[in-house]
Amino acid sequence: MGLAGRLQMNAMVSSSILDSLMQMLRSGVTAILAAGERIGIVAQHYLTTCGCRIPEDVSIIGFEDRYISQYLNPPQTCVEQRMDAMAMNAIDILEKQLQGKHDLKDISIPCNLIIRDTVAPPKQRDPGYSKSSIRHSSCQSMRGTSPSNRSGSQT
Repeated sequence: MGLAGRLQMNAMVSSSILDSLMQMLRSGVTAILAAGERIGIVAQHYLTTCGCRIPEDVSIIGFEDRYISQYLNPPQTCVEQRMDAMAMNAIDILEKQLQGKHDLKDISIPCNLIIRDTVAPPKQRDPGYSKSSIRHSSCQSMRGTSPSNRSGSQT
């Protein structure tokens, strides 16, 4: 896939994330668990751009904790996956299957919750709070774009 195709795919994924976030916010969600560091970063960027205060309005937790999450503003809370342990277990299972052993069992790999600054207990909404306080116009102007192809954007 060429650069133009990757940029178009990026824009479609980002637009889908934005649509999902707006739907969740309209329903009153107070916390989001993003499936993957990239999605967590994009979600945090869109939420703050749309006027959400993290963690005051919505908490966000990413899933991975590779390298970037700790440098976001605010630093993102993450579930740290043990990719090394998952890889070793996958290799062990594959080797057993290649040897003709098919007595597979469930494997549990512990993970760590790395608490940073993007989570807080849900607060009672102020009587003056309205879901329209989220700057939908800012969000609408972002549709079809991704943070990587907008000038001057910051994560």
